[in-house]
Amino acid sequence: MKIQNLLLAMLVTINFIIFEGIRYDLNQNDLLEIYFLDVGQGDSILIKTPNGSFGLIDTGRESNILTALNEINLKIDKFEFVIITHPDADHYEGILELTEYYDIRKLFLNKTKKDGDLYLEVIRKLHLKDIKTFLLYSSTDFTLDSVDFDILWPISLEETYIFDNINDSSTAILITFGNLSMYSAGDLSSQYELESISQLEIQDIDILKVGHHGSKASTSFEFLEKISPEICVVQVGEGNQYGHPNNEILINIQKIGATMLRTDSLGNIKISSNGEFIFLRNGAKIEV
Repeated sequence: MKIQNLLLAMLVTINFIIFEGIRYDLNQNDLLEIYFLDVGQGDSILIKTPNGSFGLIDTGRESNILTALNEINLKIDKFEFVIITHPDADHYEGILELTEYYDIRKLFLNKTKKDGDLYLEVIRKLHLKDIKTFLLYSSTDFTLDSVDFDILWPISLEETYIFDNINDSSTAILITFGNLSMYSAGDLSSQYELESISQLEIQDIDILKVGHHGSKASTSFEFLEKISPEICVVQVGEGNQYGHPNNEILINIQKIGATMLRTDSLGNIKISSNGEFIFLRNGAKIEV
């Protein structure tokens, strides 16, 4: 009995050390934190660099972005950058509210063939707030702290004007930090997702923001096989009218063995990394 109690005590101690080790990693200042914000049927991804700088990719619809940012309870007063992947309301309408409460240093917004009234309203608001806008294409890569943002699509500015479907002008970005890599491309369709990665030297991408909320028009099985993601995140609204995510996409994600996370069931999703491991909120730790 004494031996059994001793073994039990040793096991508890070992588990405590392992658990504390994971907590220790998660609390380090040298972590990249990525938040896939629950903005309903739309996209918004918050980036917190290891040095505590903030960036945002897309802003969702209406004021949902403010609710999501309030829920994660970070002390944010400014964004070093905001990227609008393309001018669909579910990706950038929230910028109208965001500018009322946050300082935005740089806003990346490409003009497309079918910019409408909302685009003009956003441009007027940005002008009133004296927020400078910049263009993004393959030659405009940038680094914030130690996090690299490689612009994969569009290849050139001219391409943003040729597409009748503005989804295909979506900005595709490869984010890297140490050994970690993440791909995000708004609503870019399957053909151009494949084109965007054709010159990549990286064979595997660790995190995929699933294209177009899980629409059948994006995230082909060929694309999934090529990038072989460990984690696929679907940003989608509960009970949305579009039937997103498409069941075939979900099956294909299961086929490649990736972990799937969805904002409609989980709410805001946080993924952290020290460049060597991915840490999930449930304590899971994945080597990259």
